[in-house]
Amino acid sequence: MFLTVIRYSETAESTLGVLLIDGYFGCYLLEPPPGKRIPGGIYTLGLLNLGRLHNKYKKDFPDIHQGMILIKNVPGRSGVEIHIGNWVTQTTACLLTGDKSNNNQLGPAELLDSTKAYLRIYPPIRDEILTSEVKLLIGTPPELIKFSPFNGG
Repeated sequence: MFLTVIRYSETAESTLGVLLIDGYFGCYLLEPPPGKRIPGGIYTLGLLNLGRLHNKYKKDFPDIHQGMILIKNVPGRSGVEIHIGNWVTQTTACLLTGDKSNNNQLGPAELLDSTKAYLRIYPPIRDEILTSEVKLLIGTPPELIKFSPFNGG
């Protein structure tokens, strides 16, 4: 499984992106603005089995939840996750999921159907994390071409 986050719109308040799973649409993402979001790069994913959201999701989604999707080794940060949320105020550095997105150039960023998107992408990502190393490539289009596999590295 190859996960790519393409950041396609940013303002002083937020960043919108799209998550591709093996090259296909997974969901929209909402992050903090440049300077507050995680740096573009290649990260390894894991499952985090502690914390407030883990306990909540374990209760809310007992049939599927086996830990929060954790983005590991983020410079200067810990506990960066992919989780449910609609507004940038619901994250400090995490990636929020959604099936619909507004245009953050016209007003505050907002995602809709966040839970629906999360419940769709979580099981296949979780299963892959449990069986192999999963990488996440994240960045703006100009950043993405600096990283493999696009640069041949």
